[in-house]
Amino acid sequence: MIELLVQHSEPEITGIDISDNTIDYAKRRFAAYTKVELLNARVEEMNFPSVSFNLVIGINILQHITDEEEFLGAIENIVRVTKGDGHILVMDFSPVKVDKRQPSPYVVYRSRQEYIDTFDNGGCKFISEFGLPRIGVRLYRGVSKVGGFIRLFGFQSKQHREVSLTNEANSPWSSRVGDFVRNLVLKFARPLDYFLAPFPSRYTDMRILIFQVSSR
Repeated sequence: MIELLVQHSEPEITGIDISDNTIDYAKRRFAAYTKVELLNARVEEMNFPSVSFNLVIGINILQHITDEEEFLGAIENIVRVTKGDGHILVMDFSPVKVDKRQPSPYVVYRSRQEYIDTFDNGGCKFISEFGLPRIGVRLYRGVSKVGGFIRLFGFQSKQHREVSLTNEANSPWSSRVGDFVRNLVLKFARPLDYFLAPFPSRYTDMRILIFQVSSR
């Protein structure tokens, strides 16, 4: 979700997302807050007035815009709605070096420098960055790989293995066990993520990049 924050006006916080489920969840979570407005919209198409917001925060948004023209349009729109001297915080997968640019049809990995250059061309200056260690995510991926390896290469016949995997995929317990393990690992690693943040950015691929809009 991208959050657009406004000071000294109503509402103080405006959040947008393309997912109805995400908006519904956010509305339930912020039901007690009267100065929060939540809307279904695409960041590249949002039609808020120019120079409306003091702070714009984008969390895992830009990496899911796979079309390059739409990516540039989204950044242009973000800068447009931000006030002069206002700040933009972007949290995306932004490695120093991109090994695989599009690992899936729904994600494009752009380098840290590509983000910095694009925002610079859009009228922003790069201020600072914070690396995110994502210890929980890394641990869960490791556990998943080990579990998959054990299942696939355990002491079973090929036919028995295929039957077992089919039954497991169709079993509701498969997703329940996976959810339990994921939640357990993430909960265990959360203190580490808090303690290690901000992580040295050169050692992580996920980071928060902070920009300031040039005076208009």
